[in-house]
Amino acid sequence: MSRPSGQLDKKKREALLHQIQRILHEQAVQAPVYHLGFPIGVGPRVDDIMATAIPGFYMSPYEDLKLRRP
Repeated sequence: MSRPSGQLDKKKREALLHQIQRILHEQAVQAPVYHLGFPIGVGPRVDDIMATAIPGFYMSPYEDLKLRRP
């Protein structure tokens, strides 16, 4: 980013800026904006995890979580 500011030739500076724009476009356009993370209950007391009820999609809410009897 500091290379174009030190360049005095207008054509070379423009070429450097286009190169920076191309690199940023290649690296940032296809980047994920966010990743949804769902809290799930996992452990020895959990009877049915329900994390794989609908593969790759929604996991059941805490209201559907079933615990084992002690």
